[in-house]
Amino acid sequence: MTNRRVGPDEIPAADLAQNTAPATDLVRDVPMNLQPDKTPDAVPVPEPGSAATAVTPTVKWDTRQLKSSYVNFANANSTQEEVVLNFGMNNNWDRHASEVEIELAHRIVMSPFAAKRLAELLGKLVSQYEQRYGVLK
Repeated sequence: MTNRRVGPDEIPAADLAQNTAPATDLVRDVPMNLQPDKTPDAVPVPEPGSAATAVTPTVKWDTRQLKSSYVNFANANSTQEEVVLNFGMNNNWDRHASEVEIELAHRIVMSPFAAKRLAELLGKLVSQYEQRYGVLK
């Protein structure tokens, strides 16, 4: 069995939230049905208990171009190949208005796999929040 490198969008969301990604999460066993010497991207997985498993590198985040925004509106849609998240501001406080204008500020496009990890991460985050501060209604 050979292995393949896992791309940055395949790092588990829980590890992204903690700003670390253990090396064991960066490489997964994936049968490729190819000869190891014919797959340049194949990397061996260390045996449990070996000296190689003791080293756990951390991911360093480059935040020099990071921008923070506040949003009070989110919308999502998808195709078979991608999930699209739109974020913006609803500045209208009139609940009885016949029309509401949303000022969209960000669009995030990701794979369904990354979206599932994000959903799991958000579920855990909301659960922890509710344990600390009470149930959201």
